Amino acid sequence: PVGQRIGDNIENDLDMIVLGWWFSGVRNVWNEERPINVPSDLEGLKIRVIGSAIVLDAFNTLGAQATTMSFGELYSAVQQGVLDGGESDHTDLLVEKFYEVTKYVSLTKHLYLAAPLTFSRKKFDKLPVDIQTAILEAGRASVEAQRRAMENNNEESLLALVEIGLEFNEVNGEEFRKKIADGLVYERNAERVGGQAMIDELINQ
Repeated sequence: PVGQRIGDNIENDLDMIVLGWWFSGVRNVWNEERPINVPSDLEGLKIRVIGSAIVLDAFNTLGAQATTMSFGELYSAVQQGVLDGGESDHTDLLVEKFYEVTKYVSLTKHLYLAAPLTFSRKKFDKLPVDIQTAILEAGRASVEAQRRAMENNNEESLLALVEIGLEFNEVNGEEFRKKIADGLVYERNAERVGGQAMIDELINQ
């Protein structure tokens, strides 16, 4: 699997042990102007995205006017009309009170962030076997606990946002995938950072 190969690369290139993967919630687009059902609905909308050249390229290809403004400035930027919206998981949308400055949440589910939980290989190899075993077991347990907590937080946040009155809608995922493919987003960024084989494998799964 692609995830396993990424973990192997981290271990081999950085001399680390990957104990597991922690995840944040799925990110969706939210804005004050209109629901996003198809890519054309993004045309002209000024959207703040995470500080990633690939994500910035993808949103601009979809028709948005994307920017990587500081997350801390996002609320006031939308409030003042400098931006039309942003993208985040449900928990951030609730905790940061973006619901006060937006109306529509479109379930684009365009990004799912993962972070490896790692331990130094050199330090690990110096530890007694029983301590090594305990570290590996603790890593697995923490992944399960973190994932449950993340899922619960996002579900509770979603229910709270619905109760507040935000409007949620599903999107036409096929139209978004086609726009990204036709815009050569994957190929263009693979030329810059590599990884075309992994991209192809993920697309074909």
